[in-house]
Amino acid sequence: MSADQSLEDRILVAGCRKGDPDSLKKLMEIYGSRIVSLLRNIVSDPQTAEALAQEAFFKAFRSMDKFKDGTNLRVWLLTISKNTALDHLRKKKRSQIKAVDLAEVPEPVESRVGPSAELMKKEEGIRVREALEELPSRERDVVSLRVFETLTWDAISEVLGIPEATARARMNRALQRLRTAMG
Repeated sequence: MSADQSLEDRILVAGCRKGDPDSLKKLMEIYGSRIVSLLRNIVSDPQTAEALAQEAFFKAFRSMDKFKDGTNLRVWLLTISKNTALDHLRKKKRSQIKAVDLAEVPEPVESRVGPSAELMKKEEGIRVREALEELPSRERDVVSLRVFETLTWDAISEVLGIPEATARARMNRALQRLRTAMG
């Protein structure tokens, strides 16, 4: 068994290949929230994200014979989902993709120091969100996948269809822009 693929994933892949709807349902339970989260970041609409997630899971179910055993199922599903969202946006002829819905990024939980400290932290969080919104979409995509989805560099490279070095360079540019914007 590959380190990239758990026994449970292997069983679910085998079930999907046999056309077992329970295997698809289990895949949706395991990966659904991550897929919907990614799609909400791309399309910025919760209902559209839900619909696209279902579409992506059905595409994956129908294409399970193309899945290469031993590879990372989560990354494969994220890639299908991202492509489904991009197809949707192309159909709507939208050229700009919002990679991260920053209004949904939770504030860090820290000990309560006092009202003024809380207010300062809240204002800082707003500044960070605003700075992230100003990033070019390609840089926001990398930040979203690396920070919020905690993907590895090779997984980001695979999901975005870019070389790993390009993903790292975009992250570095994003961090430089954020440092400048934050002072």
